[in-house]
Amino acid sequence: MTTVKEVMMTEVTSVTPFIPITEVAQRMKTFGTGTIPVCDNGKLCGIITERDIVVSVVAMSRDPGATPAGSVMSKDWPTISPNEDIWLAVNVMANRGIKVLPVVQDGKLVGLLSLDDLKQKSPALAAMVFAKTIKAQSSGVA
Repeated sequence: MTTVKEVMMTEVTSVTPFIPITEVAQRMKTFGTGTIPVCDNGKLCGIITERDIVVSVVAMSRDPGATPAGSVMSKDWPTISPNEDIWLAVNVMANRGIKVLPVVQDGKLVGLLSLDDLKQKSPALAAMVFAKTIKAQSSGVA
């Protein structure tokens, strides 16, 4: 059995709920990611995605320099424990149509499991998630 901790990345950049969207976007650019966890004292509060920024800031004509990450983040994002079987993580990602799954232990963010991480471990697992993610995006879910 392969566990989430064997596949996840542990070096993760995060932001606080109070940081402005301009800083979030700059970190996305710097780290080459479209998804960043929002944490307060190490505790995961939510996830902010490129889509969150477009839909909740740009489309609403909000000032990105004055809009805090906490007001834009997705709060109902699923999480997983580092000791869970990778198949559970794959099923959660595929069923929710997401490319990134936060890994949480004792309420604290300890890593992220991404589609790229899965691809390195098993292209078949990554293909499973990717296929459902694309389907969810085309139906407007993700």
